[in-house]
Amino acid sequence: MRLRTLLRILAAVVTAALAALAAVGAVRELNRAGAVQDYADTLERLQQPSFALVTELQAERRMTALHWARGPVNAAQLGNQQALTDEAAFALRELADEAPDSAVRPPLEAALRGVAGLAGVRERAAERSGDRDEALEAYTRAIEQTIAVHIRVRAHNGSLAQGSRPLTALLQAGESLALQDTLLAGAKDGRFTAADHARFVQAVGVQRFAYGTLAGPLLPDGEKDRYDAVTDSKEWAEKTRIEDAVLGVSRESGSPVTLPAATAGWQETYEHLGPGLTGLATARIQALADDAEDRAGELRMTAYAIAAGGVLLVAIVLGTVLWISRTIVRRAEEVRSSALAVARRQLPQMIVRLQRGEDVDLSALPAQVAAADEFGEISNVVARLAEEVVEAARVVHEERYGFEKFAEGVTMRSVTLIFAVLRTLDELQHRYADTDPALLSELYELDHLTVRVRRQLENLLVLSGGAVTNPHTEPVHIANLIVDAAGESRGFAQVTKEFQAEAWVVPEVAGELTHLIAELIENATTYSPSGYEVFVRATHTATGVAIEVEDKGRAPENWYFEALNGRLLDVPPYAVLAKSSDQLGLFVVGQLAQRHGVRVTLQQGRFGGVLAVVLVPSALLTGAPEQLADRTPVRKPLPGRSGPRPAKRREPTAAGLVRREPARAGGPTGPVRPIDPAPGLAPARPADDGVPDPERRRPPAPAAPAGPAAEPQPQPATAAAPAAPAAPEHVRPEEPLPVRVKKPHPEPAAGPAPRPAPQSLPDPTEELPVTATPQIATEPTREAEPAPAPARPAARAGGLPQRVPGTSMAGQLRDGRRRPATAMDRRPLDSIESAFTQLQEALTDPEEDSDR
Repeated sequence: MRLRTLLRILAAVVTAALAALAAVGAVRELNRAGAVQDYADTLERLQQPSFALVTELQAERRMTALHWARGPVNAAQLGNQQALTDEAAFALRELADEAPDSAVRPPLEAALRGVAGLAGVRERAAERSGDRDEALEAYTRAIEQTIAVHIRVRAHNGSLAQGSRPLTALLQAGESLALQDTLLAGAKDGRFTAADHARFVQAVGVQRFAYGTLAGPLLPDGEKDRYDAVTDSKEWAEKTRIEDAVLGVSRESGSPVTLPAATAGWQETYEHLGPGLTGLATARIQALADDAEDRAGELRMTAYAIAAGGVLLVAIVLGTVLWISRTIVRRAEEVRSSALAVARRQLPQMIVRLQRGEDVDLSALPAQVAAADEFGEISNVVARLAEEVVEAARVVHEERYGFEKFAEGVTMRSVTLIFAVLRTLDELQHRYADTDPALLSELYELDHLTVRVRRQLENLLVLSGGAVTNPHTEPVHIANLIVDAAGESRGFAQVTKEFQAEAWVVPEVAGELTHLIAELIENATTYSPSGYEVFVRATHTATGVAIEVEDKGRAPENWYFEALNGRLLDVPPYAVLAKSSDQLGLFVVGQLAQRHGVRVTLQQGRFGGVLAVVLVPSALLTGAPEQLADRTPVRKPLPGRSGPRPAKRREPTAAGLVRREPARAGGPTGPVRPIDPAPGLAPARPADDGVPDPERRRPPAPAAPAGPAAEPQPQPATAAAPAAPAAPEHVRPEEPLPVRVKKPHPEPAAGPAPRPAPQSLPDPTEELPVTATPQIATEPTREAEPAPAPARPAARAGGLPQRVPGTSMAGQLRDGRRRPATAMDRRPLDSIESAFTQLQEALTDPEEDSDR
C-alpha cells in the first residue's frame, strides 16, 4: 500500500475519531438534557393531580373515621367526598396513560389500584361494619402509594436528586400529620384505643423527624425561610403542645387512653397549619421543576458547544494532518524518485558498463548532503548504497575478469595438450593400422573420447569469455559443418543427416557454430535410447538456414520448454550456473547463440521427442569460394572403387575445403563437397568420457525393440525463446590453438587391405544426392550383453572389406590376412590393381591428394 494512501487513511481515522467523540459527547449531553427536561415535565404534570388525590384521600379517610365514630358527618357528605376522590383518581389515571417516564408508570398504576380497592372499604364504612382499623389502613396505603409516585421520579442529575430529598421528607411529614388529625377526629368518646395511641405516637415521631431533620436543614434559603415561618408560628407551638399532651398521658398496657382536654383545640390548629405545610411541598416541587428546566437548558447548550467545538477541532486536526501528510508525501516522493532513478536507470547502466570493462562516472549518482530530517538520512543511505553497489560491481567484474582470463589461459593450455594427445593417437593409428586391428579400434575410441574432452574444455573456454579454436580461413559448407559437429558428439552412429540447403558459413563463426551444433547433437544422442535415430536436417528459410536436431526420446512439459527457451534467449548470470551444472550445455549454447545472433529454440518434435531448431541468419552466410564453385568432376572411379574410402580430417585449404584428419572413434567425416555422408560404424565400445553432460533431463525413455540395452537416460531440460539479439564482437585468442594435421606416412610396398576407418566417404568426385537415406547405428553400452554378431559379408570383387552398420571391419581384415595367397592370384588383374590403387589413395597424405 502506498504511503499517500496510508496517510489518507490516517487522516480519515483521526478525523472520524474526533468527529465520533464530539458527536458522542454532544449526543450524551442532549440525552441528559432530555432526561432532565422529562423530569421537569413530570414534576409539573404530577404536582396538581397527585397532590389533589392525596388531599382528597386524606379528607375521605378523616370523614370515614369521623363517621365510624358517629361524629357530625352524614352519609351524603361522605358520598360527596368519595366522588371528589374519584375525580382526582381519574385525572391521575389520564396522566399515567401519557407518562413519558417508564419509571413513573408502575407507581402510578399501583396508586390507582389502591384507590380502586377502596370500594369495599367504602361500603363497610357506610354501614359501619367490619374493622375500622383495617378500613383506615387501606386509606393510608393508598395515600402512601400516591406519595411514592413523587419519590420514584428520577432526576438524572446530582443536584436535582439532592433537591428532591427535602420534598420526600415534606410529603412523608405531611402524611404523618394528616394521620394524626384522622386519629384525633376518630377518637370515640374522647378516648384512644391502645392501637390508635400507638399509631399516634409513631406518626408524631415520623412527622417531627421528617420536618426537623430531613426537610428543614436541606431546604434552600428561600424555602427555608418559609419553613421557619411555619415552625416558629404559634399554631406550630400549639400543635406541639397538644402532641406532647397526648404523648404524656399515662396509660396501662392494653387499656384505652383518655385524651387530654388540650386536644379540643387540635382541629383549629391543624386547619391553620395545613395550607402552610402543603405550600412548602408545592413550592419544593415547583422549585425542582424550575431547576430541572434550567439544568436541561444548560445541558443543551453544553451539547451544542461540544458539537461546535468538535467540528472546529476536526477541521483543525484535518487541516494539520493534511499538511503533514502532503509534506511527508512530497519528501517521500523525492526520495522515491531519486531511489528509483538510481535503481532502475543509473545503477543498471553503470553495472552494464562495468561488465563491459568501461569506466563509470560516480558523480552521476546522487550526492550525500546534510540531512535535515529522516528523509534526508534515507537519501544519504540510498546514495551511499549506490556507491557501494557500483564499487562492489567493479570489484566483482575485476575479479571475474581476472578469473576468466586465468580460466581461459588454463583451458587453452589444456586444449593444446589435447591436440598433442590427438597427434599422438593419430601416429599410433597409422602405426598399428595394418598390424593390430583390435588395438586400432581401441585407438579410434580413445581418439573420439579425447575429441569430446577437447569439446568440454572448449565449453569452459566459452564460459570464460574466450573463443573456440577456429581452424577455418575459408567459408565452410553447412554439410561439412554438421558432419564435423556429429563427429564430435557422443552416439554419433545414431545420427542421420539430411542436407537440403546449399549454403556456406563465414569462416569467422564456423568453429563456434560447429561447437553449438555438437552440443545439441550430443544432447539429443545422450537422452535418446540406443538404436533410435537422431535426425539432423539443414534447410533454407527466408532469413537464412535452419538446422534441426530432433531425437525420439521423451519430451518434458510445455512450461519447461518455455523456461529453457527463455534462458537461451537471455543467458542467466554465472550465479545460476554455480547453483547447478546440470544444464552446462544449454548455458554454452545460449552464450554462443547470443554471441553470433543465432536463434535457438527447443520444442516438442514430430516423434514426441525434443526438436532443437538453430536459425542461422543470413549475416553469417556467404557465397561459395571461387575455387570450389569452378571445380567440376575430373575423374571417374576406377573399377572396384565404388566402395567407401578411409576418411581423413583436413586442414583449411586455399580453396576453402576442409582437410580432415582421420575420423575419431568411428565418427562421421566431412566431404570436400556438400554431401550426405553415410553414418560410420559404431565403435567396439561406447564412447563415454565419464563426465556427465546433462544439457537437459528427461524421464527414461523405453528401450528399443531390438538391439542392446540402452543406458538409463536422465530427464531433459528444455524450453522457447524469441529471436536472439545481434551477435556482439568477441575476443579471440591471440594465438590460435594447433590444428590436427595428419603427418605423411610411407606408402606400403604391397597391397594389403587398407586400414579401417570408423566411417568412410564416397569419392569426392562422384555426384551424390543432397539428401541421404536415414540409417540407424546402434551404440551398445559397456554393461550390455553383446548381441549376436551378424554374418560377415564376403569381400567384394575389389577385395576391400564392406562396411556394415553396427559392426567392425577388424574381422574382415583378419580374415583377409588369413586368406591363402592363392586367393589373390585367382582374382582378375584389374581387380587387384583397383584394390592396390584404393589402398594407395587411402594412405596418401592429404596435401598430396589436394595437390592432385
